[in-house]
Amino acid sequence: MGLFFLTVGIVGVQAQTYTETILYNFPLSPAGYYPHPRSLVIDSAGNLYGAAPGGGSCDGNAGSCGILFELSTNGTFSALYNFSGQSDGFGPCCLVIDKSGDLYGTTGGGGVGWGTIFKFATTTKKFSTLHEFRRISSDGINPAGPLTLGSDGNLYGVTTEGGANGYGVLFKVTPKGRESVVFNFTVANYPIFSGLTNILRDAEGNFFGVMSFCCLIEITSGGVELTLATPGSNSGSYFLQGTLARDASGNFYGGFEDGAINDGVWEVNGSTFAVSYFNSFGGYPTGPLMFSGGDVHGTVSPGGVYNEGYVYDLSVATGVQSHLYDFGAYPTDGANPFGGIVRDSHGSRYGTTDVGGIFGYGTIFKLTEN
Repeated sequence: MGLFFLTVGIVGVQAQTYTETILYNFPLSPAGYYPHPRSLVIDSAGNLYGAAPGGGSCDGNAGSCGILFELSTNGTFSALYNFSGQSDGFGPCCLVIDKSGDLYGTTGGGGVGWGTIFKFATTTKKFSTLHEFRRISSDGINPAGPLTLGSDGNLYGVTTEGGANGYGVLFKVTPKGRESVVFNFTVANYPIFSGLTNILRDAEGNFFGVMSFCCLIEITSGGVELTLATPGSNSGSYFLQGTLARDASGNFYGGFEDGAINDGVWEVNGSTFAVSYFNSFGGYPTGPLMFSGGDVHGTVSPGGVYNEGYVYDLSVATGVQSHLYDFGAYPTDGANPFGGIVRDSHGSRYGTTDVGGIFGYGTIFKLTEN
């Protein structure tokens, strides 16, 4: 078990250091609403892509099966694909983008009933179902969280159920859609993955993930599971949020709540958890973490000056946390930025809010440094 160190983050309410521009307000429309957390990605030209589980026509029937959308650099919003709920699935989640600008993601349902993996080519606007999860012993079911694009060109992810033991699998999918199970979880190492959980893969083919209420784990390229670090907490339950990130030095980062009033960001260097508590978070660290200039950037929801969430900067060296922007400053502002942020080549930050905006169904926002 790793040792547990506590560092107290210095948090102060200060003037907004970034200016917000709302680029798009989601209406209650078949063209999409309620953008999915963890779905926003950006291409090399600065075009934004995402998924919204609200919207779509469900093969012409009543209901919402979800859409894929684009917000171009000229501000034009387009619904790229409407999910039908058939072989393409429904409830799209958690996009990743490759160097060619192609999108990959998962759906929580549809296919033969247990979710799918899909690809959308942004240049040709072609949609492909790469894999339909099936309730058989050689496959997992119910994919959880975003896929990971490996340096080998394959996609990796996890399911919460299915596989040889019934407790989920770590799987691989080739760009052409050939799926195989890399690792079968057992009841002893059952991954309590949330819908926002991600995994990481290094150049040697080892995998890393966070198991909620447990620990940071590694699954080696040889198929052996190791516990790298266990946090522990004096206040009872210690919930590791699903988001996992790693810096250039090999240190791991993620968010947590400890079951009391404290929330914050943890770091693992070797086998030791170092934790920064931010009592004034007032909410939970959410979405993927982004590294910039030696600092960690992310989102919190709710909390902040207006209790509608905020974007923060955390100095790894000093433990000082700063608010870049607090949502809720005006009545039509977005609220609850669960999806984290992405950055363009000019340093501007982009993200989505789950709700709020002019219509109340979420926004796409841009933050520019003052």
